[in-house]
Amino acid sequence: MKKLYWGIALLVVISPLGLLAKGTAWGEWSSAEFKRMIGFVPGGMRLVESLWRAPLAGYAWPGRQGGAAAAAVGYILSGAIGVGLIFIVFKVFGRFLSASEGEFSGHEDT
Repeated sequence: MKKLYWGIALLVVISPLGLLAKGTAWGEWSSAEFKRMIGFVPGGMRLVESLWRAPLAGYAWPGRQGGAAAAAVGYILSGAIGVGLIFIVFKVFGRFLSASEGEFSGHEDT
């Protein structure tokens, strides 16, 4: 598990390499970009787009707009927050599953 954690940490740290790519990251299109690419915006996309605003929109934390260093730190911070949230969800889900599994482990089928 230690190697997995180090690998994930490495991926988070090198995530600013995405700043070197041209264009928008795959799957991060706004409805305007989507319309330009395929000619229309699906109704479901409009609905979901209005429900959620990213806490670190544009990978920049509040008050720190502009500059390559700020963007790189924003990418790393976004990655770390995302990985942390996923880790927490899986830990909670794992504990829930192991607790419910423990309830049944002492019973034998007849």
